[in-house]
Amino acid sequence: MAILGVPSTSIVDSTSVGRSLITASDAAAARVIMELAAVDDVTFNSVSSVDGSFSGTLDTEVGGSNRLFNLGSDADVAAGNTEYLETSFDTNVATIAAKSTGTGVDRGLTLESAGTSKLIGTYARIYAGVNLSINCFGTTTQFGSNLQPSSDNTRFCGIEGNRWSSVASYDGSFSGTLDTEVGGSYRLFNLGSDADVAAGNTEYLEIYASANVFNIAQKSTGTGVDRQLTVGSTTDTGRTVVAGTTVRFYNGNSLIQSVQAGYSTFYENGIRPTADGVQTCGMDVLRWATVYGVDGSFSGNLNVEDGGAFQFYGLGTEGDTNTEYLRFDTVGNDFELATVATGTGSAGSLYIGAGGSSNVMFRSDHTRIFQYLRPQTTNTVDMGTDALRFRKSYFTDGDFSGDIIVAANVDFTGLPTSDPVVAGRIWNDSGTMKISAG
Repeated sequence: MAILGVPSTSIVDSTSVGRSLITASDAAAARVIMELAAVDDVTFNSVSSVDGSFSGTLDTEVGGSNRLFNLGSDADVAAGNTEYLETSFDTNVATIAAKSTGTGVDRGLTLESAGTSKLIGTYARIYAGVNLSINCFGTTTQFGSNLQPSSDNTRFCGIEGNRWSSVASYDGSFSGTLDTEVGGSYRLFNLGSDADVAAGNTEYLEIYASANVFNIAQKSTGTGVDRQLTVGSTTDTGRTVVAGTTVRFYNGNSLIQSVQAGYSTFYENGIRPTADGVQTCGMDVLRWATVYGVDGSFSGNLNVEDGGAFQFYGLGTEGDTNTEYLRFDTVGNDFELATVATGTGSAGSLYIGAGGSSNVMFRSDHTRIFQYLRPQTTNTVDMGTDALRFRKSYFTDGDFSGDIIVAANVDFTGLPTSDPVVAGRIWNDSGTMKISAG
């Protein structure tokens, strides 16, 4: 039925703005006037009011919505200028949206609470325009747009006591320091991933600290292989530097080289070239100051350059105060082999021999012959010269096939004074020199 009017203004008054439409005390009278039972519902085409208060539920039926206007009114939505917040269902989706018509502007929407603000649902989604930006479901939050702080270097992604368990990304760029806290490590994978390390097949390079030692090591699990580790490359134009108070190189678990300030120590089979007779140890203009070795073996030439010498020490070493050594060097345009001593050392004899026996001994005051002294060819080599003669010669016997020339006196005081009874022997018979007939 239609209600055309209500005679009592105490119950309904559409001309007096601000008065209650129907008060609780007049509800029964209003139903009588409208000929309604206590359980009947009435739907008004439109209700306009300054305030409203409901002690029950305010329902908006299917197809309706709730609108909160910032500009215009409900009558202007179809063809006017409006700005409003609307709560409605859109294709079975409950929607709270800021809307506008005409010259109105879609205003911002702020959800604010002095307590905790919540978005609850199987899926909680946040859109930027028509683009899904954040999608929350179960224990997962997906981002459909970039995640960035409001200003540079002012926000955290996790904090000291609340860290992300894992971060997976294609690329990463840091303008500050990338820290791995105590107990963590860097891993660069060639096979598998971090999840496979415990019980899978992996190959990776790891940077970590263990027992107060920092390590860079290639590792593997399962069927993975320990791959080669190369520092630097053949295309590098700069230096590759490995620095530390002590730098050590291992082959497996065996220490092979230790580099310290001023020297390197080798623990295995020393240094060797990649091919025989190809690489050099030092250069013509960059020489080692001193080389110490127990033994040395050379299949080519052992050269001592101009100004150098061979020195074989029997006491001390080069630089010591007290030394004894054999020196082979040059004196002007000549070569010299000599024993030398410094300090309390003694310049000993120099022996030259063959077949394990000494043939000649040289001392500072004489030379001693231990074997025969003979020329290479008969009657071709002299002993002394006309200008450089031996002062004295002492022989037990003498045998000459040529002439004996005496330029001074011949002393026969040692001749026997009786016939030696040896044919050819000379003897002194009371001042007369005689030859024994035997």
